[in-house]
Amino acid sequence: MNKTKISDSLRTRINHRSKGMCEYIDKDGRCRKTTGLSIHHKNPRSNNGENSMKNLIRVCNFHRKLEHGMVKLDEDGIKIKQQKAKCQRLKNIVSEFTRGLLDGKPSEKMCLVVCMPLAGFLKIYGYRCVVTEGTVNELEHFWITLPENIIIDPTANQFSRPDGNPMPKIYVGLKPEWYKNA
Repeated sequence: MNKTKISDSLRTRINHRSKGMCEYIDKDGRCRKTTGLSIHHKNPRSNNGENSMKNLIRVCNFHRKLEHGMVKLDEDGIKIKQQKAKCQRLKNIVSEFTRGLLDGKPSEKMCLVVCMPLAGFLKIYGYRCVVTEGTVNELEHFWITLPENIIIDPTANQFSRPDGNPMPKIYVGLKPEWYKNA
């Protein structure tokens, strides 16, 4: 792998070429972002990519993540890989929180017992969320709703999907159509 540092003179030439903007170009044209810019190898150093004007591009943080596969776009340009990672982080938080709150003991209103303090906990950590009352399979239920139609149901395992398959112990993802708001 080529670990040669990008020279200051080469950095200056790339910065001049970029005119202070991201150089990423897609079907909609050039990205216009001017913040969070860094120099990226088109052909990675791990693949013997060289430090040259031809192989280096100045990109914003989003396009760097896109190039490194940390973010994936669907056909409509929506970030999906990043959303899945966020859901997994939330699922881990919810699992630990639920285990500590209920200590394995059942509760008649387990969904509410867990959702109310969990929503407060998530708000402390900067998540925008609300506790939602509704029905699942015609039974009263509570879950947490986040932006972009993502829900957290820390007690989903008390329900089955419409096809009869059980729900996971904790559900984090897009709101299923059988979850009905009150």
